[in-house]
Amino acid sequence: MRTTDSSVDRFFRRHAISFKKTLHAAEQERPDVAEARQRWTAEQLRLVIKRLIFVDETGTSTKLVRTHGRCRRGLRLICKAPWGHWKTTTFTTALRCDGLVAPWVLDGPMNRQAFLVYVETVLAPHLSAGDIVVIDNLSAHKIEGVRAAIAARGALLLYLPPYSRDLNPIELAFAKLKTLLRKAAARTRALLWDAIGNVLNSFTPDECANYLAHAGYASS
Repeated sequence: MRTTDSSVDRFFRRHAISFKKTLHAAEQERPDVAEARQRWTAEQLRLVIKRLIFVDETGTSTKLVRTHGRCRRGLRLICKAPWGHWKTTTFTTALRCDGLVAPWVLDGPMNRQAFLVYVETVLAPHLSAGDIVVIDNLSAHKIEGVRAAIAARGALLLYLPPYSRDLNPIELAFAKLKTLLRKAAARTRALLWDAIGNVLNSFTPDECANYLAHAGYASS
C-alpha cells in the first residue's frame, strides 16, 4: 500500500509522535552542576524581568547558507558556499524583555580583552541602576574589570550555572538571527555586518519577552 506525505503526517499527529530532540549538556548531571542549576531555577522567578539583561556572543561568517530548500521530487538541491576562504565575525549583544540592545561586531573570535572593551564601551552606557546583567561562565567573560564596569552603573552582575545554555534566553534570539543571516547569504564582511544590522529590526518586544518566559523567567 502506498502512503503519502500528508497521511504520514496525520498519523504522527494523531499518535503524538515527534522526531524533535533537544540536546542538553551531559555535564548537567554532575552533582555540583545540578546543585547550581537548582539554586538558580529556585531564584529565577524572583528576578524582576524588566531589569534582566542577558549578554552573550555568537559566531557568524560569510559562508552561511540556508539549511533547507525546495526542488523537484527525486532530485537533490545543490547550493554553493565558499569553503576555502571566508570571514568570521563575532556578534555580541544584550537581550532585554523588550528588545536587543548594545549590539557589537568583532572581526574575529571573542577573547578576554575584547569582552572587557565591549562591557566598558558598548554595554555600560545601556545600563541603569538596579539592572541585573546575566552572563554565562565562559572564561573570557570573567576578566578583571567586567564586574567593576557593571557596578559603576549601579547594576548587578550574575553568572549562570555552568553548562546551562538552556537558562539563557538569548540563545533563542541567536537561533532566529542565524536563520535570517543564512537567508541573507552575505559573502563579504561588509555585507555580513550590514545584514546583522538589518535583521536586528525584526526582533519585537513581545518576541523578546517570550524568549525570557520560555527560559523560565517571570513575565511580570
